[in-house]
Amino acid sequence: MGKWAAAAEPVPDEQWENPKEARRRKKEEERERKRKEKEQKRKEEKEAQKKALEDAVENAPEGSPEREEAEKALEEYRKKEEKKLWKKQMAHVEELRMSLADLPEGSEERQKVEEEIQEILDFWKKKEEDALAALEPPPPEPPKGYKWGGVGSYHGGRLSEGALWDLLGLLHMTAREGDLREFKQIFQLAEDSGVDMQHLLVHHRSFPEERNTLHWAAEGGNSEVLEICLRYSPNIFAAAKDGDTPLSIATGV
Repeated sequence: MGKWAAAAEPVPDEQWENPKEARRRKKEEERERKRKEKEQKRKEEKEAQKKALEDAVENAPEGSPEREEAEKALEEYRKKEEKKLWKKQMAHVEELRMSLADLPEGSEERQKVEEEIQEILDFWKKKEEDALAALEPPPPEPPKGYKWGGVGSYHGGRLSEGALWDLLGLLHMTAREGDLREFKQIFQLAEDSGVDMQHLLVHHRSFPEERNTLHWAAEGGNSEVLEICLRYSPNIFAAAKDGDTPLSIATGV
């Protein structure tokens, strides 16, 4: 009798679960387990795909069409995955922004949400800046064996490559500033040294604007500086990186 009495004791409310609720909970747990398994499988498949693409690049001979094709496929894969991540994080940012409406101004919780939003936006801003920087041509390097003196150079006449390099930089600066006195002195030195004046005026470009001496003279706005440049009939239609020509800069068209 004592045995059955013990079994008949009531179960505390916190330990008792409605059978229907128990079945529903188990189904939800099973669904969650399957979702996690599926997510893990997708992750492993992505990693395997990425590894296969990286191996294809590594194993293909340098400079071969196969390597070029493999590198292109890998780059496309990375861009695709990055786009997916961007969409996911932007959706999360929107959710966070909507949640701000329910958080009091100045509260610690609101501050954490705002910081998380800013962190995500800063991450993608830096990615965009890095991508734009990668498109920029590398800055020009001084010529090999850069130094003053020597026995002259191809474009510099009696000036060494190093001296010509410095002279071109100074010429661009004084043309841009419209400093007639300094410009005249540097220009005269170039002429007296047998410098290739077409190279000096047209072909040597600044970084990153890709402007030549004539572009900077037109921007400087000193008509006498421009007249000195035009003695050598340089190409007034040479386009800079932004499409501007010396003529369009001078006329404002």
